[in-house]
Amino acid sequence: MTNRFYNDSFMAAIGQLAQSGAIKAQFRAIEAAFSLIQQSVDEIQGLAGITSLRGFPTSFSGQAGKYAVVNTAESALEFVSGGRLGIKTIGGTSYDLIGSDAGKLLIFTNADAITVTVPPDVLTQGDVVCMRQGAAGQVTLTGGAGVTFASSDNLLSTRTQSAQIALVADGSNQFGVIGERNAPSLGVALLDQANVFTKAQNVAVVALTDAASIATDASLSNHYTVTLGGNRTLANPTNLPTAGAVIINWIITQDGTGSRTLAYGSKFKWPGGTAPTLSTAAGARDMVSGLYLPGPDVILCTSLKGFA
Repeated sequence: MTNRFYNDSFMAAIGQLAQSGAIKAQFRAIEAAFSLIQQSVDEIQGLAGITSLRGFPTSFSGQAGKYAVVNTAESALEFVSGGRLGIKTIGGTSYDLIGSDAGKLLIFTNADAITVTVPPDVLTQGDVVCMRQGAAGQVTLTGGAGVTFASSDNLLSTRTQSAQIALVADGSNQFGVIGERNAPSLGVALLDQANVFTKAQNVAVVALTDAASIATDASLSNHYTVTLGGNRTLANPTNLPTAGAVIINWIITQDGTGSRTLAYGSKFKWPGGTAPTLSTAAGARDMVSGLYLPGPDVILCTSLKGFA
């Protein structure tokens, strides 16, 4: 920075005494001294780069890696870590983002649907705004003139109460949208919501290996087939769910000899406590259907016999 304490403006006029040259040299020495003073001030102000905390308040010590920001009361500086977000609560049903929303979590608390408009030119590249649906009102993003969003499947709404999304400024009024967005708008099934299917849902039929003890891995399917090559036992299935009931079907086929018998593991329970006898004709096909209940750890079974 230019020396603002003293500028050399002394010039000897024609006819002045020779001593004026000596006076000028003295002024140059004074100017050099003030330049050194200016350099020291510049270093304190950070204009020439801060190389130490000399001259700064003692509160700056121990704050490495943090940001100095103006506090909420705008009365002093405070230090915050880089990952810290400011919190802003919004109660209305419409809101236009502003530049100071960058680096904040906006919590929307209205029970009705909320529209958040992203105007052009209010956020700069790298800015991030986080948003939370704090009540029943779903939060939906909309862009101002020239604003575009990059969002998988163009999902621009929160999924449900407490869902959080983030808006990332890519630059040139382009924004990425991430987080817990509203997949049901695409007809995507969610585990914690009721789903209505408009097309048939299929599951693969798994062929079991015939053996003295026939094993069923319940995690592979709901439908299984096996052809009996001798008298067998259908063992208790493995990998049964620990929560929620599941229906499992077994298609049992006699081989070319027929008259094969089938016993069942201890989890299989039957009406009246008696397991059915299989059809005995060669190639006969029966179905055993069971509802597994994790609580009592049993499979409530019934059978249909003799499918032609």
